[in-house]
Amino acid sequence: PVISSGLRIAGWQPYQGSILQADISEETLTGWDRRQLFLDGKRQTRARFPKVDPADPWRSGLLAVEGPAEEKSFTAFRYPDGAFPRRWARPSEAEVVMVIDWGYTTHSALESVDWKSRTMVMATGVRNFGQYRPWDTFCPDGSHFDFWIPYRFHVENVLEELTAPGEWCVDTQERRVYFWPPDELTEGSEVSVPVLDCVIDVCGASWVRLEGLTFTETRNSGDNMHRTGNHGGGAMYPDPAYNYCGEAVHLSHAEYCRIANCRFSEVGGNAICVEGYNLKNVIQGNEFGHTGHCGVTVIGAKDLGTEVRMPIATEVADNHFHHCGEYDTVAPGVFCGASVGTAVRH
Repeated sequence: PVISSGLRIAGWQPYQGSILQADISEETLTGWDRRQLFLDGKRQTRARFPKVDPADPWRSGLLAVEGPAEEKSFTAFRYPDGAFPRRWARPSEAEVVMVIDWGYTTHSALESVDWKSRTMVMATGVRNFGQYRPWDTFCPDGSHFDFWIPYRFHVENVLEELTAPGEWCVDTQERRVYFWPPDELTEGSEVSVPVLDCVIDVCGASWVRLEGLTFTETRNSGDNMHRTGNHGGGAMYPDPAYNYCGEAVHLSHAEYCRIANCRFSEVGGNAICVEGYNLKNVIQGNEFGHTGHCGVTVIGAKDLGTEVRMPIATEVADNHFHHCGEYDTVAPGVFCGASVGTAVRH
């Protein structure tokens, strides 16, 4: 059995060359995260520039930031001369993906671009992880710390950059999605977009068993891999300016529950989040692949009072984790925050 939050997009018509177009409803546009589109269960690439070179994926596909457009700016930055060979008709549809300091990833809508001054302005700016750090502006070189690296970025969801098979983008003004399928679509092809943050929420229940299921195509609702109010996030501390990414399965106030022999594939946020008070839940023998953020997150709060707000004795054993952190490059397979007696084995 496959549990998916994907909503099928139909009615594809020719646009230009091999690129197809389809109209979408306002309801679909509202529910969709607009970061993911799937073809037969596989996440496709949102049209971007620069593109990644498959022969050199670690060092290609990014541009260096020249510096802040204004002193100590968190939102406006300058890009290199000649970086963009094409001018875009609707830059406000684009999203800037910024790789900052230690490799954290920030996604922000592009508010404006000035081609003459080579300046881009992001709507929400650089993630600051809930802390005021006056040096966290756009750094063009290693001048602040010995380990500092230049900020790097690419731009996604631009129709003019839809130039390769497997790429897509969406025009929210026209309520239209464009897609260059890697192979010709057939009657059996399924193009879908995710519309749910979570597909199963176990809250205040005991002895629930989820086994032999596939969970897929959930939304990527934001950049924070934890909800606010939890402790032990460390460098992954949630920033109030950003939303929580969501999860396929959420456990809260759950006891003696078991998630076993399941498959979590192409989920947009975390695959499983064990949050707050939980007791002796087991996550065993599952496969976690191509998750937007973490595979399994075990986290709670340290305070207080008489109420226990942390997971207790969670067991994570015999699981296979691969390709985690598709949207946040520092997301681990298993994240343990404020919790007691968590066992991660094999």
